[in-house]
Amino acid sequence: EMVVREAIQQFKGFRYMTEQLELCSAAGRRVLLETPWMGRREEIERQLAKVTEVLEYLCSAEGERLVGNIGTKLEQLRDIHATIRQVGEEVVLDEHRYYSELCR
Repeated sequence: EMVVREAIQQFKGFRYMTEQLELCSAAGRRVLLETPWMGRREEIERQLAKVTEVLEYLCSAEGERLVGNIGTKLEQLRDIHATIRQVGEEVVLDEHRYYSELCR
């Protein structure tokens, strides 16, 4: 199954569109690139209906408060993907490596 990363390479103009997105983290970008590509009309329409439902909620006062809280929490996240990979490769992590990973 094709993912967004492959669609960017395949469809002209799609790279430009994805580069215009304001992604706040490396983790967010990785999730976007690994998202399955939707190619069927029914699938796209079903997802658009879900987006509409979420947008209506987010426009409410409760939704606005929730977005503010989530934004604050997401800004505090660190991408530790490389650290996790190193642990899986049984690399011994010293304090220098650990802290340099956190500060990226």
